[in-house]
Amino acid sequence: MKQEQFDAAIDEWRAYQNNPRGRIRAILLGQGTLQHAPAAPCAVLDIGAGTGELAGELAALGHRVTLADYSPAMLAAARERLGNAVTYAELDLGADQPLPGAPFGLIVCHNVIEYAPDMAAAMRHLAQALRPGGVLSLAFGNARHAPLNSAVVRHDLARASRE
Repeated sequence: MKQEQFDAAIDEWRAYQNNPRGRIRAILLGQGTLQHAPAAPCAVLDIGAGTGELAGELAALGHRVTLADYSPAMLAAARERLGNAVTYAELDLGADQPLPGAPFGLIVCHNVIEYAPDMAAAMRHLAQALRPGGVLSLAFGNARHAPLNSAVVRHDLARASRE
């Protein structure tokens, strides 16, 4: 997906964050991440953090959080929400660029890795940025995700059967 598409989708993302499905997703991913996060304070990188909901929770717990996103519009929305509570970085996971603030005790990468042109290379890049014993919180869609999404969320069984 091109950067402009992410920037244009910010209103759609905010609406999703505020609907029941989006709230449940955020709560479940957040709880799972917090359950396995190292003790504060540690360096945290939240890649594809969007408007910064989880990054804000981690910062409130005393972690030093770098909120990274591909979209300048998402970064601006996160900055509006969190102010100086976190550090901000524009980051393209598909580019071989240094991850600011490495090594990290926790890297959060929720629903981002699948957009990397080379997922294996992106995973190696993330693994190299973790400190020994660090935690990678990873969530992503997979080959079975599209039909499930069409069937359950969109209630479109015909589309699900085509996918």
